[in-house]
Amino acid sequence: MDVRLSDLCSDNLKKINNMVHQITLDAHGHKVARRINNRSEYFEVRNTDANHRNFIAARGGDQQAKRQLVQFNYNDTLPDGVLKGCCHTASTFAHDIDCGNEEECKRVAQKLIEQKDAIGLLEVTLSPNWGVHAVCRRQQGKTILENQVRLSTLTETEMDTSAHDQQRVMFTGPADEDTLLFLDDAIFEEPLTVEESAKEFELLKQREREGREELPAGAKKANKHYRPWDSLSPKLGDDRGLNDETENSLNNACSDPQPPNLGGKYPTQYHGIPFEDIRKKYWELHNGGFEPVEGDRDTLTFQMARDFRHICGKDEEWLDQVIPCYDGFPEAEKRAKIHSALQCSDFGMPSRMQAVLDELKKNAQCPTSESDAKSAEPVWYFNPQRLPIGLRESLKGKPQNMLMPLLVGQMPILMTLADGVEVRYCDGRLQHLAGMAIILGEQANNKTAVKDVVEPWMAGIRRADQAAREREEQWREQNKGRKANERAQTNPKVLIREVPITISCSTLLKRLKQSQGHALFSFCEEMDTLHKTNGAGAWSAKYDIYRNAFDHGQWGQDFNSDQAESGMVEVAYNWVCLSTLGVVQKCFRAENVENGLSSRMMLGEMPGAMFEKLTVFSPLSSAELERIEQAANKLQSQHGFVDTPKLRKAIGNWVEGKRQQAARSMDRVMDVYRKRAAVIGFRCGVVFMLLEGKESKACLDFACLMAEYTLHMQMKYFGAALMSQYEKTSSGSQRYSGNKNIFEQLPQTFIMKDVKALKGSEYSDGTLYSIISRWMKDGWIEKTGKNSWTKTNSNRPSTNV
Repeated sequence: MDVRLSDLCSDNLKKINNMVHQITLDAHGHKVARRINNRSEYFEVRNTDANHRNFIAARGGDQQAKRQLVQFNYNDTLPDGVLKGCCHTASTFAHDIDCGNEEECKRVAQKLIEQKDAIGLLEVTLSPNWGVHAVCRRQQGKTILENQVRLSTLTETEMDTSAHDQQRVMFTGPADEDTLLFLDDAIFEEPLTVEESAKEFELLKQREREGREELPAGAKKANKHYRPWDSLSPKLGDDRGLNDETENSLNNACSDPQPPNLGGKYPTQYHGIPFEDIRKKYWELHNGGFEPVEGDRDTLTFQMARDFRHICGKDEEWLDQVIPCYDGFPEAEKRAKIHSALQCSDFGMPSRMQAVLDELKKNAQCPTSESDAKSAEPVWYFNPQRLPIGLRESLKGKPQNMLMPLLVGQMPILMTLADGVEVRYCDGRLQHLAGMAIILGEQANNKTAVKDVVEPWMAGIRRADQAAREREEQWREQNKGRKANERAQTNPKVLIREVPITISCSTLLKRLKQSQGHALFSFCEEMDTLHKTNGAGAWSAKYDIYRNAFDHGQWGQDFNSDQAESGMVEVAYNWVCLSTLGVVQKCFRAENVENGLSSRMMLGEMPGAMFEKLTVFSPLSSAELERIEQAANKLQSQHGFVDTPKLRKAIGNWVEGKRQQAARSMDRVMDVYRKRAAVIGFRCGVVFMLLEGKESKACLDFACLMAEYTLHMQMKYFGAALMSQYEKTSSGSQRYSGNKNIFEQLPQTFIMKDVKALKGSEYSDGTLYSIISRWMKDGWIEKTGKNSWTKTNSNRPSTNV
C-alpha cells in the first residue's frame, strides 16, 4: 500500500506484528532494540521535534546532529533485543544509495517505486546526506549483498557495497511527504520464526565462507557508487540465478589466464599503447617472456600491481581490469595483492615500468601530425566521486575528458578562499596557498565551461565586493563636486578582492595595501586582453608581480608624486586566464621562458572540438550550488597553521621519483619543472584535505595526479622553448658539438635505432626525437619513411659550429 498524505495523519491504522526496530542506547551505552509494531508508532518515533531539528541540521553538514537522528535496523529480527552480535537474519534488508542532491534522490526513488513488485519494495525514504534508503523483502537463501546487487541491477541505480552488515542501522529523518516517499504496511510483518531466522543466518554465513555468493568481482570492494550492471552478464536479479558455469567464472580460479575486462569504464591504453602489449612486453623484459604460474603468481602479481599502478591512475578497479588471473589465481587473492600493492610507498615511475614503455616506444613513429600527437597523449583518468564536497558537485555532468582542465581552472579560486591557511612544505619552509592557471584550447571549444565552474565559488566574494565598490563609488561622487577650499572626504579604503586582469600596477598595489591580509583574484576570458594591456614595458613589471605572487613575496614601487601609489606589499594575488596556444606563445617566448614564471603556471588543456558534436552541459541544481557555497565557506573559515605530514611524504616521494627519472634520461627540462610542479600538486592536495577534513588516500592520490598533470603540461608547452634558451645561453661551441658529431657518424639514411646507438641508452626517446626535429628544422635531414630519415646535400653543419 503506497503512502498518501491522508495516511500520514491517520490514527485509524491496522495493528500488525512488527519487524522494524528502533535502536537506542541503554544506561550502559549498549545499543538495544525497541520493536515498532505499526505505522502509527513508526510515525510517532520519526516525527518528534528533535528529529526534525536534527534532520535539518544534518542536511547542513552537522555530523553530530546526524548521529542523533532516530536509528532503525531492518536486517535482523533481534529477538534478544541487543544489536551487538545479532545473528537472526530478517526477511527484509536495508539498501543505501548515495545520490548527492535532491534531484537525483527523486529520480532514483521513482525508479525504485516503478519496480516495487520486482524488487519487493517496502519503503523509500530520503537520507540526511541526500541519499536514498530503501527497505525490501530479501530473497530467501541469498545474502543481503546478493539482494542489493540484484536490486541495483534491475533498477540500474548505484549502490554502496559496504552497507550490508547484519548490524547496519539507518539514520532516519521525519516521516513527511518530502522525506518518506513510499511505505507498504508489509514492512511490519515478519514471516520467519526465531528458529528459522537463526538457521538462515548460519546458512548465509556458510554461503559467504565457501564463496558461493552469485556476485561480480566489484561487489566485494568498497565503492559508494558501484554499478553492477556494467559488469554482469547475464544480469543478476533473474529469479533463476546464475548457472554453474557463470558462477565458476565469477568466483573460482581459471584454468588459463583470463584477460581482464578491457571493455569496462577505464581506458584500455596508455599513451596510445594497448595494455595487452604492455603486459606482454613486461613479462618479456622481467620474467624471460614467461607469464606467472602457480609457484610464483602471488609474488609476481603483487610486483606487477606495484609497477602498473603508475599507469592505471593508482586506481584499484582499473588495476583489476588490467591485471589477469594468471594460472588459476583466484579473483579474491588477485584483488588482495592489488590492494596491498597500492599501500606501498611510492617513489615515482619505477625503472621496470619505464624500461617497458621505452622499449615499446623505441620503434614508434615520431608524431608528425596533430592526430599522431594526440594519440601519444596520456590518458588522465580519475573518479570524480572521490572528490570532496564542492569539487564533486562542480564537475557533475561534465565530460570525462574535460575534468582535468576544469579542476585546474578551479584551483586558484579555491586557494584564494583558503588564504588564511599556512602549511609546511617538504623542504621545511612555510607556505601560503597560491596559484595561477591558464586554460588552453582552440576557438569555440568549450573553454567557457571553466567560467561556469569558477562562478559558484565566487558568490560570497562578489557579494562583499559589490557593497565595497558602492562605498568607494559614493566616496568618489562626494569628492567629485567639492570646491577647492572644501575638505575631501576620508578614503574608505575598502576591501575589494576580485579585480580585473587588466588592472594597472598602481591600482593593484592599492588593492593589495587595502586587502587586510586576504588574497585577490582575477578571471580573464581572453588572455590576449592581458597580453595587449601589458605591452610597452608593463608586461615585464607584471612578470615580477606574478612571480612574487606564487610565494607571497614582497613587491612595490616608489613615485615622487601623490597621484601615484607607492609602497611595499606582500603579493597575494591569484588568477585564471583562458587562452589559445598562439597567445601563450606570445607571452612565453624563448627569451623569457627561463625567468621562472612558466614553472609557476598551472596549465589545463581543453579537448579538441574539431568535427565534434555539440557538448550539452546541465545546469547545477540549487542543492549542488548550496553545497559549493558550503565548501567555499569551509575554506574561508580555515586559519592558521595546518599540518599535513602524509601529504608532505607523498609529494616528497613523487618529486624524488621524478628526479631519478630526469637523471636517468638526462632530461634537464624535466628536472627544472618537476620542482614547482610538486609544489603545485602539494597545494592542490591541501585544498582537497581542507574540504574533506583529513589526509585520505584519495587526497594523496589527487595531489600526485595534479603534480603529474602540471609537469606534463609545462613540459609540453614550455619545454622546447626552455631547452632552446639553454642552448642559446651555452657557448657556441657547445650548441651543436655533441649532436653534430653524432650526425656526422650516422649513415646517409638512418633510423631511430642508429641515433640511440650513438647517443646512448640513457637518453629518452623524447630527447632523441627533439634532436631529430631540430635537424629537420635546420634543413640537415628530411623524412623519407615512417621511421627513417636521410641527410640532405645542403645546410650540413659546418665543422666550426
